[in-house]
Amino acid sequence: KVKKDHGVIIQNIDNPFVTPDIIKGMIKMYRDDTYVVPQYQNMNGHPLLLGSQLVNALKETAHQLGDFKSFLKEKTPVFYKTYDAAIMANINSADEYFKWFGKEI
Repeated sequence: KVKKDHGVIIQNIDNPFVTPDIIKGMIKMYRDDTYVVPQYQNMNGHPLLLGSQLVNALKETAHQLGDFKSFLKEKTPVFYKTYDAAIMANINSADEYFKWFGKEI
């Protein structure tokens, strides 16, 4: 449903810590032909910002893709460096929830 020639931010639901500053910083690095990924201590986190050319390519080839990571391997990343470790959150268990929120669920 994304309109042609628009970029897209892809955010995992299991990472609730994305801040407006991270989004704004990533948007400043936006280019049509790349994707922007935040990095904390050289580790990639979330969300991703796909340039419009990548969105168009994804729409055209989605039916034949094995998975999204394979699609990205062929594309050029731009890294948004951040000191915010929360971009690395991946809350898929009660233990991970406790790690980030400090309380039982």
